[in-house]
Amino acid sequence: PAQVRGQALQQLLQSGAPEGFALAAAAVERDDADATRNIAWALAQHGGAAGHQLLARAVASTDPQVRAAGAQAMANLGGPPATDVLVGLVRDPDSQVRSAALAALGQVGSAQAADAVLGAMPVT
Repeated sequence: PAQVRGQALQQLLQSGAPEGFALAAAAVERDDADATRNIAWALAQHGGAAGHQLLARAVASTDPQVRAAGAQAMANLGGPPATDVLVGLVRDPDSQVRSAALAALGQVGSAQAADAVLGAMPVT
């Protein structure tokens, strides 16, 4: 059932239906990691400004799995706003979130993203 709900929500988001954004917002608000992972890609691909706002809320979640899913989706948004959010997540207390943020910055590929990745590397 959860997978079916996730797929239905993805379809709603892809179609641009307002109900899709309302359901996505509810999932993000309740820190539903599974739902957020399922919809994060669709938000990044089809969400526009509203999708970006929902992903920004996801990366501010108290649940590290939700933050990591949001970070992964931010890579699909690209651009300075997404990069700024990802740079902040490089210092997240959770290693899974830091890893997701670094991987996403690698996909973004901007100079700012590269500086953040290099800055996160330990100096020996």
